[in-house]
Amino acid sequence: MAESTAVQRHETCHDISSVPSFSFFPVPTPADAINQHSPDIRHPIPNVVTPHPHTTPSPSTLYPIYFRHTTNPACTALLTLLPPDTILTPNTPGSEYTNATLNAWNAFNRPPFYTPGCIVLPTTASHVQIAMRTIFQFGVAYNVQSGGHSAMKGWNTVDEDGVLVLFTNMRKVVYNEEKGSITLEPGVTWGEAVGQMAQFGVTPVGGRISDVGTALLLGGGLSFLSPRHGFASDTYISLDVVLVDGTLVTATQDNEYKDLFWALKGGGSRFGIVVKYELKAVQTHDNDGDDDETWYGGVLTFDPSNETIHTFLRAVVAVYTRKHRPRRCYNALHRRNRLPILFP
Repeated sequence: MAESTAVQRHETCHDISSVPSFSFFPVPTPADAINQHSPDIRHPIPNVVTPHPHTTPSPSTLYPIYFRHTTNPACTALLTLLPPDTILTPNTPGSEYTNATLNAWNAFNRPPFYTPGCIVLPTTASHVQIAMRTIFQFGVAYNVQSGGHSAMKGWNTVDEDGVLVLFTNMRKVVYNEEKGSITLEPGVTWGEAVGQMAQFGVTPVGGRISDVGTALLLGGGLSFLSPRHGFASDTYISLDVVLVDGTLVTATQDNEYKDLFWALKGGGSRFGIVVKYELKAVQTHDNDGDDDETWYGGVLTFDPSNETIHTFLRAVVAVYTRKHRPRRCYNALHRRNRLPILFP
């Protein structure tokens, strides 16, 4: 994957409270839509024509009959703006739509509880820009799903009045040895990322469960490597982000989008849609030859007295302090039917 390069920036502010107004435009013809399928659009998608706000052509002139049954205006527009293989509706032939709705880990985020008006399956950042610009134009609900692991109802899906952006087709993982960085697309899971980087002897500081997605980074992210390297988001180098109006920007710790970079280090997903993460690569072997890939774990049951617990913790601290390996020690203490307390 090519690294980000310097690009001309537009005056659109990334503070969503001051996003400039845009003229509404009717859905363009398929030929017009095809012209917008560039691999990387680093500016707001231009309006096509603006004679009548909120008007759309007759569906029968725009797309096949099996796509004509949607009352969601954003979905109607996206059916013509996006390539056919990047958008699904409940009336798409076959089982693709149904399969896409089952990506959510929480059953309460699947049908019959939630049935998105349409599902966008981007393969490039420009597809996300088109989707976000259209969502912004029509003011419909939307949500984004990467790994789909959220346990919270409604956090990674929408109902028929909204648009779901699903990143299952953006899963590239690239290691740049010269920069010492790992680039992740948002649809990859941590199991995939770690597995693909093992051949290079490096790993991202990522999630502790293999099927968790990259959105873990946006919440800070606890990792098995956190005692040594901090939160997963502490390894950010740069982030490519699609803003609410469809603008694509690259945020780093010292460029004009440094406040956005800071906000996405644990502030959640409501500042924009991250379409590429560039992270610091962590070596999985030390210069002293120790193997940092091997972990040991188990369950020990003690008499529930404070002195027993304190004795155990003192023994663990003594061992790992003597070996200078505090990063390898995690202890979770809990009583029966209680949530554990984690001590890294």
